[in-house]
Amino acid sequence: MKPTQVLVALAAIAYAAPVSDDTKAKALEIDDDFPLAELEAYFEAHMNGETSEANSLHARQFSSSTYNQLTDGTPCRPVTMIYARGTTQAGNVGDPAAVGPVLFNNLASRIGLNNLAVQGVAYPANIAGYLAGGDAAGSRTMADLISRAATQCPSTKIIISGYSQGAQLVHNAAGMLSASVTNRVTAAVTFGDPKQKQAFGTIPSSRTRIFCRAGDNICDGGIIVTPAHSQYQQDAPAAAEWIAARSDPYYGAQVFVANINTMSHKVEWIFLKIKNSYHDNIERLAISKWAPQLSAEINLPDWVEDELREILIYEIIKTHMTQPFNRYSWIILRNMFGHDFDHHGKSATFLGHVFSVIAKIVLQTEDVDQQFWLDNMHLLTLGCFEIINDKTVDFTQGLLSDAGRLKAFFTPLLISAFPVVNGKLKNDEKTNSNHKKLRKHMTDRKSEKSSTLIKNEADFDDEDGPELKVEEEEDELGTRRTITFNSRKFNSVP
Repeated sequence: MKPTQVLVALAAIAYAAPVSDDTKAKALEIDDDFPLAELEAYFEAHMNGETSEANSLHARQFSSSTYNQLTDGTPCRPVTMIYARGTTQAGNVGDPAAVGPVLFNNLASRIGLNNLAVQGVAYPANIAGYLAGGDAAGSRTMADLISRAATQCPSTKIIISGYSQGAQLVHNAAGMLSASVTNRVTAAVTFGDPKQKQAFGTIPSSRTRIFCRAGDNICDGGIIVTPAHSQYQQDAPAAAEWIAARSDPYYGAQVFVANINTMSHKVEWIFLKIKNSYHDNIERLAISKWAPQLSAEINLPDWVEDELREILIYEIIKTHMTQPFNRYSWIILRNMFGHDFDHHGKSATFLGHVFSVIAKIVLQTEDVDQQFWLDNMHLLTLGCFEIINDKTVDFTQGLLSDAGRLKAFFTPLLISAFPVVNGKLKNDEKTNSNHKKLRKHMTDRKSEKSSTLIKNEADFDDEDGPELKVEEEEDELGTRRTITFNSRKFNSVP
């Protein structure tokens, strides 16, 4: 059968059975004499002839057709992309000019090459799989890779993406994920998507983006590869911009600057937008330098105060900002040991995990033992230090448990730690000194008024630090603050 006859026959099938809005659309039934070989040759000729104007704008840092940075031993990175190529495309992501590598390079240029890991999906990518609604085994493979990323790299932002049949795999794989893994998917992005009218499992639509060009017959559920189906590299910059805004909390994100732990004043929010910065120094500045002023206008139980209140406030900020651990540990380490601590060392990370456990127990347990927390609140941080020094306890796995199991697991550890802490406070001068510094900082934070942003600049080491200036102006909407950060101005929202 000639290619033209193949197209006529298949087009008749495609247009006789338009794509349904039903998310459970059936795959085409293929007879034994169906001309798969001819159609496969047609797809290969048209889909692998892509050009990449967008890719010429960026150095081709991703210049291979195969990437396995989740499975080849590459260390976990802040963002992990699981990508499925289109029918007949090379390797497991397509050749360097295909939409996949063009997308990777555009995203890397925004968040940094070393912040992105790419894992392609190995599957046949043949026409039979496309006509079946996406290769079944490949869909399962993609789902397994997504689950592996969630387990292997607990802090990574997971992006799932695909082109053409690869887009079908994204839909299929998303429907196979557990609820906990689904929650880990930061964004789902597809190009030339035959299932554009279908959902991505239970991933919220706010986290999904579909690129379908006018005139793309594949997007309509057909089999004719029009020029529009080979032009999705042109959408790679927009897709990368959209992904970056969701995968990097400081890429156009709102950094909350206000007074922490104001016990009797209404907390004021200040929204500081920091664009185009993925770097840790910005985050450390926002948390460490402005730590005494960070807070949230939240409704915590009336009995919660002191260290416990600060821990809970930072856990809520952590959840909102999708941070990997409770940054209150940075405040504690700075309070006790000064500025020269390792922001991402084991002490900061493990202490942050412990604070998250405490927050989950207090906020999500119905029968909270208020008196236990009130009696031991002044020893809470030192007790947590005792626990993280126990090398036999694994906190990262415990974070995945529900509040009831965490309470049963964690409360006995605290009960055992508190007598040890009391003994050290009586007999160890260094522990006693650190505890006094910790309590003084907390008292200072509690006594500050919500209108105070920076109380004492002399408290911070600014020799090599960024320049920060805050100006206030009253208008009909209230107090508007202009924050100048390294000569860049950001206006607050009153």
